[in-house]
Amino acid sequence: MKKLFATDLDGTLLNSKHETDDIILNGLKELMESHYFSISTGRGLSRVRHFNFPKGTFYICFNGALILDDNQNEIAKHPIPKPLIEELLTMDYIPFEFWGYDTSYSTLSKEDFINYDALRFTAFKNGNRDLDKFLDANITFNTPKEFILQNDILKINIHKRFDIPEIEDILKKHKDKLVNAPSKDEFYEITAINANKGIAVQELAQYLNIDSSQVYVYGDSDNDIEMLSRFEHSYCPANGNENAKKASHYQIGSNVDYSVIHHMLQSK
Repeated sequence: MKKLFATDLDGTLLNSKHETDDIILNGLKELMESHYFSISTGRGLSRVRHFNFPKGTFYICFNGALILDDNQNEIAKHPIPKPLIEELLTMDYIPFEFWGYDTSYSTLSKEDFINYDALRFTAFKNGNRDLDKFLDANITFNTPKEFILQNDILKINIHKRFDIPEIEDILKKHKDKLVNAPSKDEFYEITAINANKGIAVQELAQYLNIDSSQVYVYGDSDNDIEMLSRFEHSYCPANGNENAKKASHYQIGSNVDYSVIHHMLQSK
């Protein structure tokens, strides 16, 4: 019986530069000769395409809010309810990133968005990355609220420069409709309550008619907890945080040593 291997990207499958390389891509091609492979990431779809995963890869993006088949056709989508989007849009002083299918939207200007957290973007520049190129490729600024409401919003990102009580109040008020599962403490990553990596991998397994006992999952941070705790074959790299380690059933080596792709090939 075929197995399904599903993995987080940053800090898990990707190398120390947060990229793919020949070791990873060649390993995936070998794996996919006999088994199914899916990424399972908090990243949006536009932020994973450059990794050049082999043809036949399944995609779970936006922390489980979007599932695509091996031809990138939609299997399932779990957008945030529009009345909640409308409520959040009243807080137009907060630098929300409203993530649609292919890009994210902000009601702010690029200048205001950057000024909200100058320290974060100074660090970005110091890393020799082209800030304007990155922002222009990933965020549509000055987006009218009406346009955002016309689109399915799959995930909302907010960088926590400081505590934002209004967001905490919203999450508490709508705890039956929204969930925050950030990959790092300095972010909010908000999705609909029925969107998380664990549910999404289970949906994909059912779509492929694969039993849960044949699912292998890998993750390193808080947004992987639901996935790691749901499946018996769950693995956290040594560099993962303590919450992910507790949620997983097994620990393997660090991602910088390619532990995930090596473990997948050993388990196929």
